[in-house]
Amino acid sequence: MADPRRIRTRAEWTSALQGLFKRAGLSYHVLSERCGGVARSTLQQMVTGKSFPRAATVRLFVQACGESDTQPWVDARSRVAAGDVAGSQPQAAPAGSREARAGKDSVIRPDPQHVLDYAQTVSRLAPTVLQDREAELAELREFCLRPSGKSYCYWRGTAWAGKTALLATFVLAPLTAEVTFVGFSSGPVIRTTIRIFSVS
Repeated sequence: MADPRRIRTRAEWTSALQGLFKRAGLSYHVLSERCGGVARSTLQQMVTGKSFPRAATVRLFVQACGESDTQPWVDARSRVAAGDVAGSQPQAAPAGSREARAGKDSVIRPDPQHVLDYAQTVSRLAPTVLQDREAELAELREFCLRPSGKSYCYWRGTAWAGKTALLATFVLAPLTAEVTFVGFSSGPVIRTTIRIFSVS
């Protein structure tokens, strides 16, 4: 069995998950049941390397495959994800190629007074008291904490229905350590829809 502490690349990650799955000897149907109903297709895509799972899904999968200590696997997932981001950065120009070099003043930096702090900005949108919206807040919390599925959703309502107040209140309330950022956006194109998304 692969040591999750040694996993660094996407190929090593996929190979390790396949090893866990084969060692467990489970069908995707049984695995789905043991993972609390995570879709079989989600698990299959994860095992075959066609998708990259959320941390919560990794915990469920590793436990279902018989491992009691899930944290090394979650840590491995984070390393691989960080490597994917670093690997997607532009590479150095090949030897012998010509590069256009920017001057010192080519980067536009806003004045410090124009840089907005996200939490401060959102707190200006949140009401002092939000009444009778507990069910909607619970639905949003469930969306952000579920182990698989879409990573964004739309919240629809008529003008002045309180979409922004609801989502601002929700974004400012901490969820768990596994959800690192929850945000929302709205715009003039679709005034009756707000998009909400989370990053695990």
